[in-house]
Amino acid sequence: MSSLARRLLFAAGWQLAGNASRMALGLVASVLFVRWLGADQYGQAAWFLSLTLYINIIVSAGLGTPLTRRLAICRARGDRAGMLGLLRRLLALRALSLVPAALMLLAAAIWLPATTGPRVLVWYVLAILAVSFVNASMVRSLQVCFRQDVMALLTSGEVVVKLGLVWWWSHGTATAATLLGAGAVAEGLSTLVAAWFLSRSLPKRAPGVPAPAVADEDAPGLMALLREGRPTWLLSLAERILGREIDVLIIGLLASPAQVTVYTLGYTVANLGISLTTSAAESTTNLTAFTEAGTAGKGTPRRLLRAMTEFWLLLVVPAAVGGAVVGPRVLKSFYGSAAEGAGVVCAVLFAALALMALAAIGRDALLGAGRDRRAVIVFGAGGLVNLALSLLLTRPLGALGPALGTLAGAIVTTALIFRREVTPAALWRGRRPLLVCAAALCGLAGAAKLTAELGPGTLTLLATIAAGALAYVLVLAILKPRTSLRPVACAWRGPVAMLRVIL
Repeated sequence: MSSLARRLLFAAGWQLAGNASRMALGLVASVLFVRWLGADQYGQAAWFLSLTLYINIIVSAGLGTPLTRRLAICRARGDRAGMLGLLRRLLALRALSLVPAALMLLAAAIWLPATTGPRVLVWYVLAILAVSFVNASMVRSLQVCFRQDVMALLTSGEVVVKLGLVWWWSHGTATAATLLGAGAVAEGLSTLVAAWFLSRSLPKRAPGVPAPAVADEDAPGLMALLREGRPTWLLSLAERILGREIDVLIIGLLASPAQVTVYTLGYTVANLGISLTTSAAESTTNLTAFTEAGTAGKGTPRRLLRAMTEFWLLLVVPAAVGGAVVGPRVLKSFYGSAAEGAGVVCAVLFAALALMALAAIGRDALLGAGRDRRAVIVFGAGGLVNLALSLLLTRPLGALGPALGTLAGAIVTTALIFRREVTPAALWRGRRPLLVCAAALCGLAGAAKLTAELGPGTLTLLATIAAGALAYVLVLAILKPRTSLRPVACAWRGPVAMLRVIL
């Protein structure tokens, strides 16, 4: 097994552990936040967090992907000075970007309708932006260094700190400002810890050994990085228009904070189920892998792409099917009346997020090959579909309208990226994986239905989820899909087996 394959295996295990713990903690935290704040205050906080993400994308100038590619090259050759130089350039640009971010927030404070919440909350948004600019740079550098063990600590710790601060500050009177302020403090502490670990994770040059020569194109200035990042900046905007943030903003403007909460809770549960099965293949790690693997030749990126799509078929699809069935019961059990009407939204979003997980694999393959503009066109088309339908359907359907728009956009994006942009021959070799997956899904549905007949209650719900998952795994192990993944290992240790790709 190559060095890259070993690093991917290490990263996959920690990514899965970190995301699983963060999502479990996040689910608990969201339940408590909804109960402490109420549906309206929680909806206001969610709306302003979406505003934060949008402003972050606008002023980020799309530096994430070029930074990842160049950091991966520097790390591969042990160039500590090159990595530090890139980080200094990025942080300088991020500091300058606070000026347009503050101007955007000032404009928002003037024209935002009162239903979105007090205008003073925009200054909490500025505080979050100030720390997230630095934190994003530290996090991306840790991911390029394959320090997913540190990321597991940071992502889980940040949720715990935020939860503790809201409880400590609120004393039974939590508001949207409490949640936003706690988020800013928690992310700031996470940034300090990430910087400390990063300083110990960068390549170390042996004493007396000069730094490798750095070509001009590998040590770019700010303008060069901005030019290179323009396509991926547009891609980030397109993905946000296709994703959760634009839906939340539209619902907050055209409906009410309570409907924002309905959409947010449905999205939280759907994202939990899908992300648990995709967290072993986090996007930055995928992009690093495609970038490095592309230099090896001999069809390596195609084999990696095939393994990732097979992983999606065997693990993400059942998560989406099972989640769409039990998601409404999860919402009712955990959130109570605050989630009224969120069940259908959750089921629709399970399907949409599953398709987006497949499209993300094709996107990472395109970005790793330097085909940034192709990815922009594909995701831009899906984003426009979602935007148009969300604007049309929000008033008559509430939170369900943007959810349907997201599903339609995901269908368009996935169809385009796998029909025209990614060679179909790079996917499954035969029909057996599809047939085995269908049989396993039947086993999942049958076991879940039998268990659900035991009656209502949280214990029955947990038993239904466990029975469905166990039945699916057993059918998969018995029939053996015979993919490029190892058949039995795929059933029992899918996230790790998915990354056992010969590079």
